Amino acid sequence: MAGCTERFAAVSRRRPTPRLGVSNSHRAGAVTVYGRESEQIRVDGQTEHGNQRMGFFTHELRNLVNTAIVAFGVLKTGNVGVGGSTGAVLDRSLTNLRDLIARSLDEVRLTAGVQNREQVSVADFIGTLTDAATLEARARDRTLTVSPWRLD
Repeated sequence: MAGCTERFAAVSRRRPTPRLGVSNSHRAGAVTVYGRESEQIRVDGQTEHGNQRMGFFTHELRNLVNTAIVAFGVLKTGNVGVGGSTGAVLDRSLTNLRDLIARSLDEVRLTAGVQNREQVSVADFIGTLTDAATLEARARDRTLTVSPWRLD
């Protein structure tokens, strides 16, 4: 009987046999690797999208600058007037450059969530917009009228 008790004690001290399958540490490692890889895929996708947008911006910028340079070169010869079609081409190119840059900056600010939170006078804000819009209207041979208003 004594031998039987010793064998039982030896069997009970053995480690449990491992289950078939994956241990918890392997499972946790797999989850970590999956998390890293899925994050990398997301970042790569954002990078590719950003590169495409930057390529579009650069392409448009190059086209507008080249057009402005050619038009300015023709104007420098003195054979054509600034008020003619070549001057209009230069004007459109510069205006489109300004607009392209402004839109791109606006998009960057919106994407980044940049917000300047400060109190402004609505009347001053409308006045600034009116001045800029009036200049733009004149450039297009249009008239802009903004009626003043008051809160009573």
